[in-house]
Amino acid sequence: MQAIKYSTRALAAAALMVITVLSGCKKLIEIDDPIDTITTGRVFSTNEQAQSAMAGVYTKLINGTSYGLSYGDKGFAMGAVNIFTALSSDEYIYSRVETAPYYNFYTNKLTKEMNSSVTSVLWSSAFECIYGCNAIVEGIGESGSAALTLPVRNQLNGEAKFLRAFTYFYLTNLFGEVPLVLTIDFNKTSRLGRSPVAAVYTQIISDLTDAINLLPDEYPSKTGQRIRPNKTVAKALLARVSLYQKDYTKAAQLATDVISQSSNYMLEPDLNNVFLKGSSEAVWQLEHSSNNTNTRSATPEGALILPSPVTTGNNFYFVASSLLDAFESGDQRKSKWIIANTSSGTRYVPYKFKVDAASAVLGEDPKEYTTPIRLSELLLIRAEALLLGPAADKSGALEDVNTIRRRAGLTPDLSNSLTNEQVLAAIMHERQVELFGEWGNRWFDLKRTGKAEAVLSAIPAKQPWLGDYQLVYPIPVNEITINPDLGQNPRY
Repeated sequence: MQAIKYSTRALAAAALMVITVLSGCKKLIEIDDPIDTITTGRVFSTNEQAQSAMAGVYTKLINGTSYGLSYGDKGFAMGAVNIFTALSSDEYIYSRVETAPYYNFYTNKLTKEMNSSVTSVLWSSAFECIYGCNAIVEGIGESGSAALTLPVRNQLNGEAKFLRAFTYFYLTNLFGEVPLVLTIDFNKTSRLGRSPVAAVYTQIISDLTDAINLLPDEYPSKTGQRIRPNKTVAKALLARVSLYQKDYTKAAQLATDVISQSSNYMLEPDLNNVFLKGSSEAVWQLEHSSNNTNTRSATPEGALILPSPVTTGNNFYFVASSLLDAFESGDQRKSKWIIANTSSGTRYVPYKFKVDAASAVLGEDPKEYTTPIRLSELLLIRAEALLLGPAADKSGALEDVNTIRRRAGLTPDLSNSLTNEQVLAAIMHERQVELFGEWGNRWFDLKRTGKAEAVLSAIPAKQPWLGDYQLVYPIPVNEITINPDLGQNPRY
């Protein structure tokens, strides 16, 4: 894999950042075409120009920096987080041993040299998004134009701070300590060291708190699509962050704020509809361009991970037996979200996305969207938070778990006679089978609950277990070459 040719230093040197905008951005927010270069005086002089700059950040996030890079493993939000954490955990296997950088994720044998090209993609695409967000915040703050109105200032500030928090959540969960970059001033960022994880979370919480206060109640898109964050989206991400920080009271409260909007968010009765554009359980989705000749109307992840044709085409990514065995008899998630592939014997392919590269159509409106946050996760966040919170609300936790199980066709409900420990195990089981392959959930769950070594070291392909240091990825070597103050994670 070719790494994206951007480093944090190079981006900082750009000072006011150049945004490469792909087609489809105008549709995203239905305003004038996005402009190419952010300069405070020009870009932030009107509502339309500022909105266009924000659209450029979203476009790069889901489409990458060029058509040639728009595959699912070319950006952290384009499938890379999903795929590599699924390989690192017990969800997917990678069938080509000769492609060592990928295979090392599956076997948990990462090295700083072999895997630097892959981790560079995760790192650089995340920092590109952060620099874009910082440029928006600083540009709005420095603009004195009356044509840039207060409602738009608040909205775009909120969106930028939400995206910055979202990106830092993944950076710190993938790499541990990371530089806390809050400006585009090269003089302040060129030799910035890494901040402790606790400090990164403090900034994430601060940004999300600001976003909740700044963002509107309604989704900003004129079409009503859930492709730009509103107040509820920021609450949903803060609920996840609060759970990870063991602030169970806050996590339960925020999750309830989302779940209680039953007229807006409902579980899709048909599991095949969960990841469709406009899904009723989507809290936040990302709209990709369908004008990329590689991916066309498929999601970046679907284009990469699905064989063509799905049931007989060659493939590199398959569902691990440990995940297949985790499903209970009659669980419709196994029958609808996993499909058999007979290209080399019978193996099984992740099938949450149905549109592959071959069936996708150039220029056609996408049928499916990448979905970073959905209602099912909020139910499971609340279940865990209620159980582990000060009230130890087992009944409330079970109701949320059973709601998800009923949708999957599993009956009867789990009984209130279960112990708290058994209910917690049921919650984690539901997270495993409901959220598999989605946004690092399983990988992060194993790490945050202290179960990673016990679970992963028992998998034959991951033996011998080299040590828990592999639970964070190595800092890209090229980044340390540019900025030695970054240092490397231990034992790499």
